Amino acid sequence: MYCKKALEFAEKLSDSLRIGVISGNIGDIYFEMDSLQQGLTYLNVAERLCFKYKNYEHYVTTLLILVNQDLKQGHFDNVKDRMDEAYSYIKDYGKRWKPVVRMGYYSTRAQFYKHEGNFALAAVAMDSIIEIKNSSNATETANMLKNIETGILVEKFNSDLTISESVRKKQKVLFIGGILVSILTTFIIYLMYAKKLEKKKQNLTLLELRQKSVENELQHSKDKLQDFVHSLKEKNAIIQELKLELDEISSKNLIPLEEKEEMIQKMCQTTILTEKDWNDFKVTFEKVYVNFFNMVLSKYPSLTVSELRVLSLLKLYLSIDEMATMLGVSPDSVKRTFRRIRTKIDLPNQIALENVIASIS
Repeated sequence: MYCKKALEFAEKLSDSLRIGVISGNIGDIYFEMDSLQQGLTYLNVAERLCFKYKNYEHYVTTLLILVNQDLKQGHFDNVKDRMDEAYSYIKDYGKRWKPVVRMGYYSTRAQFYKHEGNFALAAVAMDSIIEIKNSSNATETANMLKNIETGILVEKFNSDLTISESVRKKQKVLFIGGILVSILTTFIIYLMYAKKLEKKKQNLTLLELRQKSVENELQHSKDKLQDFVHSLKEKNAIIQELKLELDEISSKNLIPLEEKEEMIQKMCQTTILTEKDWNDFKVTFEKVYVNFFNMVLSKYPSLTVSELRVLSLLKLYLSIDEMATMLGVSPDSVKRTFRRIRTKIDLPNQIALENVIASIS
């Protein structure tokens, strides 16, 4: 509940990176609750956004959650690719990350090796966990000793300063004498009063600056929210216009060639970033290619929703870069999906996947 509230607030701020990080946490929670489909939906969002905004630490964490779930469910098709991809980022950036992320990676790799029956490599992975843990403890100990040393030096400095101040005051009293005591007291009171007034003036100025900064930030947030609402209204208007056009099509699906081409062009210009986007796109797509998804699933029932999305874009003859833009992922992610699909449907290398999809009408 708290994570979903945080996600709602991040969405209001249009903070895509935090949306990705929070979505990963929600997906992990759903996996722990055995709500696999809901968890996968959120983790796909986390994987895409953390990669897009180069937060590779959370991106690798998301990959590891997906890998652990695949291992738990006995789905080993994607495990090796994801583990290799996670290692490439740990190798380049892992030293700056929290030790728990690196230990999580080697723990998952050890489970993978155990599944393959390679217990020697599993033991090497476990040794890496121990090495990271020992290194982390050594760093914490060094930092603790450094803090203690700094504290001792500060105490010594304060002690010397106190002694010096005491000697200086005694010398001053002896030099000035009793006659100047009253004059000195009056002067000190004046300085304290002037300092108090100056401090009060500075506090008022600082308060005004902070208030102005808050007002500017609030106005900026209002403008940003207004732009978001305006964009959403424009998008909804386009969807409604498309639905009205589809309602005018006869139930027998006798679509004129010009209208069919226009609908395909509109589908190629949209994006499929949320579940609502996908549902709207799917309605339009099935008006043009009737029963396409049912026919694909009847032949290949093991395909997932994300894989069906890629196949529908392939049916529109889009390039890999165009698919990646519509789905909000990297071109490499689209290529990996192609490899998974070919493996699932047992497609020989000499047969093009686009030809198989083109034959389904």
